[in-house]
Amino acid sequence: MSAYFVRDVAAVDLHLQMSAVALFRITNAPTIEATFGVRIDTPEALEASIATLTEMVCTWLSTPDPVRAGAPAS
Repeated sequence: MSAYFVRDVAAVDLHLQMSAVALFRITNAPTIEATFGVRIDTPEALEASIATLTEMVCTWLSTPDPVRAGAPAS
């Protein structure tokens, strides 16, 4: 995936966001399976998760921050 990053993000903030998603998936895998009957710890689910997280992060970083750009906060 090719991206042009325009958002000014501190490395620690990016790390915290990615770690939060990863930790949630690890700590809640048994709950997700019990509640929804979905296993998120299979190789296929992991591959899909990585693709989704990659798209989320790249989209976030390549989209200007509306608050810093002067748009009204919603």
